[in-house]
Amino acid sequence: MAEAEKKVDRGARRKARTRKKLLDAASDLSREKDLEDISIVDITEAADVGLGTFYNHFESKNDLLKALADDYLVAHVAELTGLIEGLEDPAEIFLVSYRFTVSCACDARGWHIMRQMPHSYIRDRLEARSVADVKMGLEQGRFHIANPDCLGKFLNCSVVGIMSGLADGDINLQQAKDYGGYFLKLLGMSDEDVQALLDKDLPEAEVECLSNA
Repeated sequence: MAEAEKKVDRGARRKARTRKKLLDAASDLSREKDLEDISIVDITEAADVGLGTFYNHFESKNDLLKALADDYLVAHVAELTGLIEGLEDPAEIFLVSYRFTVSCACDARGWHIMRQMPHSYIRDRLEARSVADVKMGLEQGRFHIANPDCLGKFLNCSVVGIMSGLADGDINLQQAKDYGGYFLKLLGMSDEDVQALLDKDLPEAEVECLSNA
């Protein structure tokens, strides 16, 4: 590798490390209070970088918050993809996806970041996945509904509400997971088919529900 290319590579790695330090610092601080109560100076001091460095990576605190949320959602998709790998039944995929998604509200650090984003931001990112799962279930005859797009919007609004209730301690993790059976019935599955699916040993991430411990 030419010397000039090595310098560019080192510079890119250094920039990525600094960006990560800022994100990690903001994430750690957000455990204690909302980002609106955290100053950019607080973040740069926690990251041990200069104030001007912040603006080399982010235009504002809101820009940083969006980056935190995006990173969290990317990790969510990667872990979920691993969980459903090998599953073929659309109903199983839907239920595993639902259970994993709601359990993410137990992650106090991650959910504290997500709840500061507009609900539409979360719903929009959940919707694409859930609608795709529902349409696959329709194509394979597992689900029976007239308007998957409409139901998809309803499901995602409901899921965000369930996650909020779980994070606030209004419902526990088992109750949140049980609601998945109700959603399967809304998708047109019979009580017997839903119960058979709920009785199966499905793949599941290990999540410690801090808000309900």
